Amino acid sequence: MIEIDSQIQSLNYDPKIHTQLEQEISRLMPYLDLNSKLHESENNLKSLNSNITISQKNILEKKSQNSDLYNQNSKIEKEITNFTNVDNLLISTSTKIDQSSQSKQNLISEIIILERDLTKNQSIQNEVLQLETSVKSIQNELEIYQELSAAFGRNGIQALLIEQAVPEIQNNANELIEKLSENKMQILLNLTGGRLDRQTGIPSEELEIKISDEMGIRNYETYSGGESFRIDFAIRIALSKLLASRSGAPLPILFIDEGFGSQDFRGQQTMIEAIQSIRNDFKKIIVITHVDSMKESFEEKIEVFKSPEGSTFQII
Repeated sequence: MIEIDSQIQSLNYDPKIHTQLEQEISRLMPYLDLNSKLHESENNLKSLNSNITISQKNILEKKSQNSDLYNQNSKIEKEITNFTNVDNLLISTSTKIDQSSQSKQNLISEIIILERDLTKNQSIQNEVLQLETSVKSIQNELEIYQELSAAFGRNGIQALLIEQAVPEIQNNANELIEKLSENKMQILLNLTGGRLDRQTGIPSEELEIKISDEMGIRNYETYSGGESFRIDFAIRIALSKLLASRSGAPLPILFIDEGFGSQDFRGQQTMIEAIQSIRNDFKKIIVITHVDSMKESFEEKIEVFKSPEGSTFQII
């Protein structure tokens, strides 16, 4: 070891210098890589220069060939110039042929469209003829329905039936009102023209009711409540008899609801007599009244009683 140390001392080794050298080496290392790339680039440059030389030679050869081709082209152009008129004629003719072909195609297209329109028009004409036939048929049916509507309307068969029934209603009503009024009142029924029908333009018929008594002929509205009740009763019974005669069988039930309170004693007795006179025209006659004197005039009675628990009835 002593010997090694003496050798190191003889070398004059300095650690600082050693460190500086290492740093310098580290700094110069990138330049070593650049030097390698520089040598490579120089080799590439030589290769490129060689390629450039070859390309220049090729360019000279191509120029020479191009000059020859140019001379040949000049000759050809001179020859083509002689055929310019023929080319123009060919171009003009070709253009006309193209135009004619286009015109022909347009005409064919128009013909196809016209044929389609013609077929469509024929179809439309057939539809129009069918619609005209249908309209005529509908018009005929409409006329028939209008006639039927008029016949079955208020001014048709109904009006005829009413017109024929009015005298019968009037006779039956007068037969009863004469009993109820002691031959002092008589009912007059007249059919008069009313409002115009919008469809037919024919005025409708209205039934006018007038009553004659000792004071003469007066409108129904001018009579008192008791008199009106007797008139209503007579007309309603007359209508019931008409329905019974038209149906061919007596009506099941006749309901008479109140109205007796407006009659004096003599009027009530007359009403009872009138009811008794028509009892054979109905299977049952049910009289509803609160007048005690009227209750006693009928053999069968149903009395209704009201109580806090509800209503009850008793057959007497």
